[in-house]
Amino acid sequence: MTRPFKPSLAVPLRAVQCRAPLKNGDEAGRRCKKKAIVGGLVCRSHGAQLPAVQQAAARAVEGARLRLLLATEDAVVVLETLMDEGQNEAVRLRAAVEILDRAGIRGGVEIRPLPVHESPAEELQQRLATLSRRMSEARDRELPINE
Repeated sequence: MTRPFKPSLAVPLRAVQCRAPLKNGDEAGRRCKKKAIVGGLVCRSHGAQLPAVQQAAARAVEGARLRLLLATEDAVVVLETLMDEGQNEAVRLRAAVEILDRAGIRGGVEIRPLPVHESPAEELQQRLATLSRRMSEARDRELPINE
């Protein structure tokens, strides 16, 4: 089973099968089985090494990237709408996950808080008691108090 193609900025177009016909051998007249260059229609054996073909493929790739970039704002609006107004919780959750994923926040990361041994109030009381004890010891010795 093949995975569905998901265009991205790195690979905005899927590589397709070369469209050139084979000319020699038992399979003459049939379509070439190699993959075409990304953005192009032919493989390297059938002309993809030519500068004009490479430039046309590069223009096709850049056009696909531009279409993806222009569609992102509309896609985020749709995801936000689904997240807020989705018909069921699964739709809302999936939309929220997609937004987080696009923002670079990946799922599967578990964040565990550090164990708290004492409440902040108790810790503050201990620090104040320690400071008070040190100040009284310094007074008893008649040493200057360092702040």
